[in-house]
This record gives sequence, C-alpha cells and structure tokens, in this order.
Amino acid sequence: MNRFSITLLLVSFFVFCSKSYAQVVNGYARVTNIAGNQVTISTAAGEINETADTFDNGDLIIIMQMQDNVIGSTANNATFGNLGSIQSAGLYEVRQIVSQVSGPPRVLTLDAAPSNTYNLGANSSVQVITFRRFGSPNYTSTSNMSALAWNGNIGGVLAIDVPGIFTLAHNLSADGAGFRGGGNDVNNVAGCDAATYFSATGGDYAPKGEGIYRNTNPNYAAARGKILNGGGGGNTHNGGGGGGSNFSAGGTGGPGWGGSSTTPCSPGVGGIGGVGLNAHININRVFMGGGGGTGERNNNLTTNGGNGGGIIIIRAATLQTTGVCGTPLSITANGLAGASPTSDGAGGGGGGGSIIFIVDNWNVSPTCTINVRANGGNGGNVNHSAIHGGGGGGGQGVIFYTTPAPANVSNITSQGQGGCNRNPCDSRADDGENIGTNVFFNSSTPLPVDLLNFSAKAIAHRSAKIEWLIANTINVEKFILERSVDMLNWQPIHMQKWNNENYYSYIDDEIAINIVYYRLKVVDKDNSFKYSRVVSVKFGERSNLFIYPNPASDKIFIEAGEEIEKIILQDLKGNDLPVDVVSENQRKVIDISKLAKGLYMIQVKTSKNTWVEKIVVQR
Repeated sequence: MNRFSITLLLVSFFVFCSKSYAQVVNGYARVTNIAGNQVTISTAAGEINETADTFDNGDLIIIMQMQDNVIGSTANNATFGNLGSIQSAGLYEVRQIVSQVSGPPRVLTLDAAPSNTYNLGANSSVQVITFRRFGSPNYTSTSNMSALAWNGNIGGVLAIDVPGIFTLAHNLSADGAGFRGGGNDVNNVAGCDAATYFSATGGDYAPKGEGIYRNTNPNYAAARGKILNGGGGGNTHNGGGGGGSNFSAGGTGGPGWGGSSTTPCSPGVGGIGGVGLNAHININRVFMGGGGGTGERNNNLTTNGGNGGGIIIIRAATLQTTGVCGTPLSITANGLAGASPTSDGAGGGGGGGSIIFIVDNWNVSPTCTINVRANGGNGGNVNHSAIHGGGGGGGQGVIFYTTPAPANVSNITSQGQGGCNRNPCDSRADDGENIGTNVFFNSSTPLPVDLLNFSAKAIAHRSAKIEWLIANTINVEKFILERSVDMLNWQPIHMQKWNNENYYSYIDDEIAINIVYYRLKVVDKDNSFKYSRVVSVKFGERSNLFIYPNPASDKIFIEAGEEIEKIILQDLKGNDLPVDVVSENQRKVIDISKLAKGLYMIQVKTSKNTWVEKIVVQR
C-alpha cells in the first residue's frame, strides 16, 4: 500500500472529493527475472508506475503473464497468426512482498516462489500489479476507479481487495485499457491486394492490433493477417481493420475500394479478426481484449483500431450497494470502437476484456443496481458514398463469479457490430463472433483464502503462540503450520482443517533455540496452495510480560519483568469485572472459571509499563 505523507493525503482527499473522473489506484512493474521467490522488476521509464500505489513490504501483488510466445503459423496465408501452444499466457496468482532491495536491480522477495511457470523471453511479457487493499475491514468507494492503460509493458489491470464489506458507490472501469489497436497508417497507392498477410508497416498495408503474442519482428507488424487476438490491418486499397478478440473471435474488416462507387475489392482486402480464446479461458487464466486492426488509408484520414478492454479483479467478503443511485452503477471492461474516417478503411473494434469477482456475498439494492459489461467495440464506419472498408467488430469478453448469480446485477458480454462500408449503410463489415453470454458462476478461484493476519509471539518461557485470521474462505481445505530454524528448511508441526471459523491459533511448546520462524501453508481443495509471510519469535531475552495460557478455561497466569501493581479485567463493552488475583512464586494467578465463553480485555500495570491484551475464554 502506498505510504502517503499527511500533505499528500490531504491533497488526495481534495482530488477525490472535488472530481468524479476515474482514478488509477494500482502500481505496475515489468518483470525482468524470476528466481525462486525473488522477482526482479524494471525501474526503466514506461516499465514501472508507482504513481498511485507503491510496492511495499507486506503488500500483496498479482503476478500475471500478459503475453507469451504463442504464435503458431507464420505462413503468408490466412493461417498467419493462429494460436500454437497457449504456454503461460493469461496465468496469474497472488503473492506477498516480504522484503526488497531497491536496486537497481530492484528485487522483490516474496513469501513463496510462484506456483505457476512464467516465461520472460523476447516474445513474452510478465508484470506485477499491486493488489490494492482498501478498508480495515470495510470500505466505501470515494471515486470512480480505472485501470492504467496498457502501454506495451505494464497496465491494463484494475485489482481491488476489500477484506470486509465493499460498498460500491462509484463506477469501476477497464474500458479500452487492454491491448492497443493498430496505429495510424500512411498513405498508399491504389490497387487491391488480398494475398499479403504480413508485412512491415508503411506502403500498402495497415498495422495489426496488439494481442497475447509479443511481436518483435517488424515484418509481422502490418497487413491483413490477424496476430492471435489482435485484429489484422487492412490491405490496399482501403480495407477495413479486423476486430480484436478475447473469448470470441473478432470480425473481418470490410472489402476495400475497387475503383468505383459500387465495386468493392474482390476478394476483400479487409483485416482478419483476432482468434477466439474461449478454449483456454477460465478463472485461473484470463486475457485482455485484443486491439483492433487499422483501416488502410490513402487520403490522410485517421483510421486507428480500437483498444481492447482490460482486466478487473475484485475480491471482497461482501459487495453491496445502498440507497438510491438514479442510474445503475457500472463495472466495465469494454473494447473501444475503431476510428471512423470520411473515406478510406475504418479501424476494427477492440475485443472485450475480462472481469473476475472473488466475492463471498452480494447485497445489491434494487434501487442501486449494477451493470457489468465486457463488450467488444464496434468497427468504425465509412462516411462516403463509395464502398470502402468498415472496421470489423470486436469479439466478446468474459465475466467470472465465485458465487451463484447475484440479484440486481446485469451481465452482458456482447460482440461489437461491424462498421458501415459506406454511407448510406447498405453493407457492413463482419460483426465480432457471438457464442452466447460468456458469464460463469460458481467458478473455482486461484485465490483460495484471504489471510488477514498471521502472527506469532512468545508466551511463558519457551512457548510460542501462532495466530491467524482469515476471510474469503472459498474452496479452502486445510492449513499447515510450518516451522524453521534457518528459513531454509521447513518442518510441518500442525495441520488444521478449515472448520467454518475465521480465527485459528496453535501453541508451540518447549522450543529449545533462541529464535524460530513460522509460515502458514494454505491448501485449496484442488491441492493448490499459497504461503503466508514468514514471522519469527525470539527467546534470547525474556519478554517483559507473559499471559498464558490463551485461550484458557479456568485460570490464567501473568509474569512480568517488574512488580505488578494492578490488574484490570474488562468485557468488550469496557465494563470492569471482579478479579481474584493470587500470588504464586513469581507470577500472578487469576481465576476465570466463572466467566462466560468469549473475548475479554486484561490490563496489567507495573511500576514502569501498562499492557493491554485480549484473552479468549473457552468452555
């Protein structure tokens, strides 16, 4: 979480309260190396952005493979840009920063090595995103929020983590934050070329949109062949750009100008729409929408493809709305429309993005509903009496829920419409592919539990108490507590099944060394797992105060390094309770056998210090 100064907090508060535009809330960085549990991130301009949130020790981060070397065919035909092996594209997971070296190189040490394999070759890209936590535990939004637009290295993802109740009062958007549409084309000469599927930019071939393959070959940058989920660019003369894709394929751009007002190029020279990725998409693997291809031009008219939609990840114990909103709130990852020139080829629409809800409970008011959208963008229109090439429509995005369908929430993942090939609009480029409503409920999440707290402390002499507090217990099977003396070799010492409770503890007795380390392994029902941060307990010097056992049922014992002057026991309402204190050697003994089961506060005053501790009474 970003550590703001008081001044910056006041400035941020003024900005949030005085403006309603969307705020970027996450931090982003390109990953340059992964070795065990150490992740090296770039500090170069354009490859790290900590304006909204910094990478700090203790923070949760999302590691995500944005692009990978997944291209199949590179033949100069319609198969160009088909998918080969999906590799690690779209995989992601959550880890915690334990420590870091500021560098350069800047190295983040994580709580555990990533469970997925991430590829960092020339045609691949991985980034880390801060999993921004709001609330302690509850949070009400104060402004619209958005993803940082993808710049080829970082961005495209809006990730929000609320451990308690997330009251949504504003809009969340990753519209157009995904893979970039093809850039502006340069002028060309006349003619109809349907036989070229890849080329360098310039001349007769417009740029392709961007997708899950990181293209480093300048000879693949243009012409009508798609490039994975990036739409192909239009060919000469005035072919429309192909639509970007995601869950479903993008549409092919319009045919282009064939020399008269009524004669299109035959066969058509429009860019081919991006490939549909539905066979590979699940809640554990998601993609940004592909960029639309550029329309081919010859008259200095802007013809860019639309950007794809980004990714939104929301984790909360409860997501709710309250009151009367007037118009529905929105959570959207839509692709953008392609550019619409007067003549020349129009740009293809961007593919819809991806939205993931890792939410236990929903409480959406019927007077403040939510619209969730991951739509493909429309292709651009040609506003000319002669047939040119409208842009292909963007493909559909996808929405995942870890619960059944929530009430008062509307979900739509529509394909983009193909743009008009001329005006009046008597023909259009192809729409994006429609393969149904791509909304999935009761999906199994890769984030099995939200570990709100994990701590350990010395109690009595050579005993340690380890505690953990959890939320969002979706699919959790068990917890395994591990101990180490050197942080290299770990031994399991306790296994705890998940029992529908949020609080757990364990007493580790008769510890023979001066310092010991603990970590918690959280195991999901499918045997996937993640580790907590590492905590330590030191026994080199006796702590000033010991209260044990805790939890207790009949007696508790108190030891201090100086004389105890007063002990006060209170319930959670602050009421003092009668205390029967007996001295026994160097410790005080308190009888709690008559107390009801529950939590209490105990205050211990000495000649030098005052301590306040929680105690748990069990029956």
